[in-house]
Amino acid sequence: VSLFPSEDESVGSITFGWRGPTHDDVETYIALDILFRYLQENAASPIHQTFIEINSPYASGVTYSINYC
Repeated sequence: VSLFPSEDESVGSITFGWRGPTHDDVETYIALDILFRYLQENAASPIHQTFIEINSPYASGVTYSINYC
C-alpha cells in the first residue's frame, strides 16, 4: 500500500480549506482575496518567505482559490 499517491515523491500538494462567509457576503470575499494575495502573491510575501525562499524549501509554489458556493 502506497501512502503517497504518486510514483515520484518529489511531487505532491496539500489542500487546506474551510467554510467561509455566506455566498452573498461580497465585502468579506473581497477582504479575503486581498489578504490571500498579500500572504502569497510574490517572493516577498510572508508565505513565500517562510516556506519557499529558504535554504531547504518546503514547497516550490503556493496558490489559493476562493470558491463562491
